[in-house]
Amino acid sequence: MKTITFYSYKGGVGRTLALSNIAKRLAEFGKKVCILDFDLEAPGLHIKIENQIQKQGVQVGIVDYIYEFSKIGKIPEDISKYATRLKSPKNMLFIASGNPLSNDYWMKLAQINWWKLFYSEQSEGIPFF
Repeated sequence: MKTITFYSYKGGVGRTLALSNIAKRLAEFGKKVCILDFDLEAPGLHIKIENQIQKQGVQVGIVDYIYEFSKIGKIPEDISKYATRLKSPKNMLFIASGNPLSNDYWMKLAQINWWKLFYSEQSEGIPFF
């Protein structure tokens, strides 16, 4: 397994476009691909691939996954329930940030205590990720 990360301090430089294009191309080459939108404050990957997302759309994502861990203290059993199915390609899995059109998304994001998750004594954030 290989991880490729697209990162920049600045917005609007084409990270999301590059990610969606490269992910699609790798999937076309037969690679199993998982794309994750970790731009939690301004998610947009779901817009770039909206024509590939199943009819039900994005309902949950990584914010829901992290929120559940931060509140319960145990890793959810199956991350695939936080993924959004794509029409094609079939070998590509999409984990959205969540449903940014939902008030629930913003409430969960605001309630995640990032300091406690990563910096407090006996924090579990690093092993979790």
